[in-house]
Amino acid sequence: MIKYENEVREILENIIASTELLKGVTAQTDLRTVGVNSLAFIKLIVSIEAKFNIEFPEEQLSVSQTGTIEKICKIIASFD
Repeated sequence: MIKYENEVREILENIIASTELLKGVTAQTDLRTVGVNSLAFIKLIVSIEAKFNIEFPEEQLSVSQTGTIEKICKIIASFD
């Protein structure tokens, strides 16, 4: 398991309000395939920023560029 993956999954479950949709999601799954649109992605990032007291770089605030759990976890880990 990737560092921070559990925390990101927990936040994601709260945002999309469905654990069922996340059952088959791997760390490399494009989150758009499980209903994470631009608005949900921004909610996810804001929640992560608050939880970890970090600020995502502007160039990585796009679901098309940073839209997997793995990519999000790598960004969080870069603040360690």
